[in-house]
Amino acid sequence: MSGGGQPQADQHTIAIETLFDEQREFPPTAAFAAQANVNDPSIYQRAADDLEGYWAEEAAGLDWYKPWKTVLQWDPPFARWFDGGQLNVSVNCLDRHVNAGGGDKVAYFWEGEPGDRRTITYQDLYAEVNKAANALKGLGVQRGDRVAIYMPMIPELPVAMLACARIGAPHTVVFGGFSSEALADRINDSQAKLVITSDGGFRRGKASGLKENVDAALEQTNSVEHVLVVEDEEGLRNLMESLLSHLGYQVTLAGNGGEALLLMEEKGLAPDLVVTDVVMPNMSGRQLVDRLRRARPNLRALYMSGYTDDTIVHHGVLDPGTPFLQKPFNLLSLIHT
Repeated sequence: MSGGGQPQADQHTIAIETLFDEQREFPPTAAFAAQANVNDPSIYQRAADDLEGYWAEEAAGLDWYKPWKTVLQWDPPFARWFDGGQLNVSVNCLDRHVNAGGGDKVAYFWEGEPGDRRTITYQDLYAEVNKAANALKGLGVQRGDRVAIYMPMIPELPVAMLACARIGAPHTVVFGGFSSEALADRINDSQAKLVITSDGGFRRGKASGLKENVDAALEQTNSVEHVLVVEDEEGLRNLMESLLSHLGYQVTLAGNGGEALLLMEEKGLAPDLVVTDVVMPNMSGRQLVDRLRRARPNLRALYMSGYTDDTIVHHGVLDPGTPFLQKPFNLLSLIHT
């Protein structure tokens, strides 16, 4: 009690109950409603008049390997829908649309927490899911084997889920904010044979090392045979540009060393940081670095993903003010270079 008033807990309860009472409506525009997949209000009455017939008609729009024998077996509280039927969820999510000519339609507009963006079509998603499914099979995952998925909110998450569904591997999706102990519990409960994770991710503005948690969880489990790690090179490069630009750095992204040289030598760009994938095939790492340094003497850092050169790393081609960054590296160290 405080000053003779109501207990604080009661005040909180009143506030919460007030939030439960929501009377506002947000109707869609006429144009938006017109393009909806279902915009006929009579469907509710049709479903009420003939429940099984309505859902049989809807289910017929999916691709089935084997048709169902009964639409619904209802023995409260248990229900069996489409008993005897067989389909593949992944095929219906992807192949059905691609085969119908919808491969170029956008499946995902994705934006990461730091602002990096990707547009993924059904054809793109179809290709990635098939590659992931083949990777799982190559690691020995078979129908019925369990897979644990511990990832941030990136497009590779639904790719992993659809890949598991495609090959008939039940999967448990573990929230990326859970601890290593919580992950280990779920791996043990499902006896997961494989874990799919990412080298890291972002949550609430902070970087989190998911792979580190997986490593700790594996010390408490004995069923996992392999760990599949997603490393998003394009996303990493875009993330670095976004973060460092926000901090006031001038950043140049280049597909390869040749593009980086073009931007700096011919276009006159003078970045603090160069981020590139690989060096030119006709130029050694030492030659590329020397030319980049001549084009930009005050270059603060150079990151070449997928390329390592001992002559650069160990023989000091770059002076201390221009570190060569190998993967994996600490982004915070880069920022404070």
